[in-house]
Amino acid sequence: MTQTFVVHAVGKRLPSGQLLPVAWFARELGSGQELTGDSPQFGQGTLVAFPAHRVLETLSAFGVSKPHNIIDLYAEYRAATNGKVAADGTADPHLGEACTALEVPCHVTMTDEEAAASGDAKAHCRAVVDAVCLLFAAMSFNRPEALRRGQYATAVAAMQERGIPIGPHLQTLAQEARHQLRLLAADEYPQCFRGGRWASKSAQRWLHSLRLGKVTPTLDWCRRHLDSRVQRAGEIAATLQKLEQLDRVRVDQDGRSRTDLRPYAAVSGRNQPRGYAWEIAKPLIQPPPGKALAIIDYCQQEFGIAAHLAKDSAMIADYYAGDAYLNFGSRAGLCSRNAPQSELRSLLKQAVLPIMYGASAHSLTQNYGIAKETACTLVATFDQAYPRCREWLLEARCRVAQQGVIRTVFGWKFHAPIESPDDFHQLLRTARNFPVQANGTEILWEACRRLHAAGIPLCGTLHDAILVEADADAVTDAVQRAEAIMQEASEDVLDEPLRTTAEVIRHGELFRCQQRFWSSAAGLLATNEEVCR
Repeated sequence: MTQTFVVHAVGKRLPSGQLLPVAWFARELGSGQELTGDSPQFGQGTLVAFPAHRVLETLSAFGVSKPHNIIDLYAEYRAATNGKVAADGTADPHLGEACTALEVPCHVTMTDEEAAASGDAKAHCRAVVDAVCLLFAAMSFNRPEALRRGQYATAVAAMQERGIPIGPHLQTLAQEARHQLRLLAADEYPQCFRGGRWASKSAQRWLHSLRLGKVTPTLDWCRRHLDSRVQRAGEIAATLQKLEQLDRVRVDQDGRSRTDLRPYAAVSGRNQPRGYAWEIAKPLIQPPPGKALAIIDYCQQEFGIAAHLAKDSAMIADYYAGDAYLNFGSRAGLCSRNAPQSELRSLLKQAVLPIMYGASAHSLTQNYGIAKETACTLVATFDQAYPRCREWLLEARCRVAQQGVIRTVFGWKFHAPIESPDDFHQLLRTARNFPVQANGTEILWEACRRLHAAGIPLCGTLHDAILVEADADAVTDAVQRAEAIMQEASEDVLDEPLRTTAEVIRHGELFRCQQRFWSSAAGLLATNEEVCR
């Protein structure tokens, strides 16, 4: 009979980037026997933890090999309460909240970080294990689905352990650009900036003085405005905001950024790293000498997922026949116009996904600045071209309204409590969005599980893309293997594979998204700073 072990472990991250193991405690669930020795050994047993990814990362620092069978009780608690109970938004999953909800005693009095810094780390681990044992007995879940989700924790632990490499030159460049742009903002728009930050109320008075009306000057609104002065103010503010965020990215002495990825924290199940650290750090990412990085992404993922789950033959055909957004544009009669293809594709991508999730022509005009006639054409074309997708999304709305729950292919759930009319309207929006976003998350989980099992070094996830690191002379083979695995993972969820695309950089190079950011910053400052070194 397979043994089940409830485990907790804490460690301390050193400035060097190394995780120093501090204490662990483990108990076999059936017999109640405590494990002893320098490090726990689980054999072929099942490991239960809350949350599993942090425990696995610390056990690795103890030199413990990760077991194949893992149940992450945090993931199962989130799946059972997703929608009923919002994630608390902190860096630590809330064990006390789960115990209270299930009327389970919990005597945990400190966080893992506090325990690691105190002399009571072992006692803390014991208290967590005591609570998790009771929580495990009180919860009901689908074991195959739980084991599938639990395997993702091993990939998350490996990503957190490895971290994302940061270019020191890019850090210096960001600091210099922030200083110069602050001076520029104060000089050109003294009425809109205070201490280098966008002052919304002052900017509102400035816009009113330009006879633009009394509006709420969000940065997106300013950047889309026809007045070049307003556009420039918005661009400066948005770039300054990004540079301020870059200054707060934590980088360890080994030149890598590490953070708790906080898997399952979003409604869709996606990771929600502390402060979105890795998504924010994108402009600073750079492989060290001798290494290469690859961003591997699913092509038009949301469009492809909706097409397959809805079994909309026209939509599937447009997805596989090249660029899905441009193919839709051809149906709408827009691709014959003289607009540059890149601009047209940007407009179509900006419009298609909101339409898919229920946006009206009026909403496209108000929120995205799309001309009224074009917006009406796009909405009508979507309804005519992809009727099965429209029906499928309406069916999702009806199902969640009637049953109060909606789930992905592999069991990630969203529960829909309705307490007011506003809740109901929000529910209808979520019912359209959740099947696509959450099944996209399932695909990402499956891809990371398989990539990690195949020995392909994962650095992190960037929304729905995966960041892979490899030796510079082996990166081509690593990317080919990774793309094949990612396509297989999508096929496991959708029965058909999604297409993938990869972008590779070596030391001294930048990804295209980084080039756009740094070119934009240099353009605002009117400099020709050489970014790559």
